[in-house]
Amino acid sequence: MSNQAPLLNPLHVPRPTAPSISGFVASVLTPSYSIRHAHVLRLYDVLLHLLSLEPSRTNSEQCLRAWYLLAQCHQLDLTSLYRLGGVVLARSGMVDAPTAYNGHDPDDDEDDEDDDDEDERMQRVARMRTEWYKANLTSGVQRDDSTHKIDRLKEFILSLAASGQSTQALEELQSYLPAHPYHDSIQLHVLEGQLALLVAQSLSGGPAPHKSSSAKRTSARFHDLDSDSDSSSDDSGPQQHQSMTAPSTRNFSAPDADEADQQALRRERSTYHFLAFVAASAPILYDQAKEAFRQASRLHHKNKSAAALHDEGTRWLNLMTAAEAHHLKRSKQSIDVESP
Repeated sequence: MSNQAPLLNPLHVPRPTAPSISGFVASVLTPSYSIRHAHVLRLYDVLLHLLSLEPSRTNSEQCLRAWYLLAQCHQLDLTSLYRLGGVVLARSGMVDAPTAYNGHDPDDDEDDEDDDDEDERMQRVARMRTEWYKANLTSGVQRDDSTHKIDRLKEFILSLAASGQSTQALEELQSYLPAHPYHDSIQLHVLEGQLALLVAQSLSGGPAPHKSSSAKRTSARFHDLDSDSDSSSDDSGPQQHQSMTAPSTRNFSAPDADEADQQALRRERSTYHFLAFVAASAPILYDQAKEAFRQASRLHHKNKSAAALHDEGTRWLNLMTAAEAHHLKRSKQSIDVESP
């Protein structure tokens, strides 16, 4: 099997000194060729398994030792350890906090004090990830390795946003976007637009998206940072927008279908209300987000390799246009009601 992703096979295997073999691929790992390579790959698999377990102090120490041993192996592609290093740091920060998982059920924490402690702990873990990503933003990356550069910058920006520094995350991203290869990245332009909406929401005093304590633990446990950047409207936008435009292929009973349509309509109105609120309270950031989504849409149509992928920039533009039309319609209705 060829190596498509560095995390699946992190080893750089040199060509054998024996006579050439027909059909040999340099990126293929053959454990029979080198026992050391087989041990390193096994240790890498052990680290991935440890990270999938429930966080504990023993588990955290084992992850740190495994990662430290892997970092010392010269056969290892260090770029594959960049994201894993952040996950290992997050694991150690989770078990070192006083509100760790040991000894009680996370679902039982319903007091406001426990939630505040949980928020503080999550932000501390996110700050640890931010420091790690910033310190290793360009280390070990070749000059022409644009994919790893974009991935590292995205992880760094998302960790900043997760730590509560959304304004700084937007400024950092905007400082990198004019340079190569970041200016041609569709996902970075989409992220810029989402961060602009998030900053506008926080500056205007809009309602923050509700997230339970157990949901926060789950998102930190699996290191799913993309959900942090999407903020409130992205969680509800795509699902309800597709449900209102595309016919459903599943068979529902009449009451279930009516209830699903009502829920989708409520989510759509909530999304429109959020975008209209941001447009009225922070028009500069709203226009900035719209321009970022427009640039992402241009790059998507320009890039032939991304034609098969979902056009996230166009989806956001359609949502913003629909929200503006919805707000204009409601304004006209209110004027007609007030007029004699």
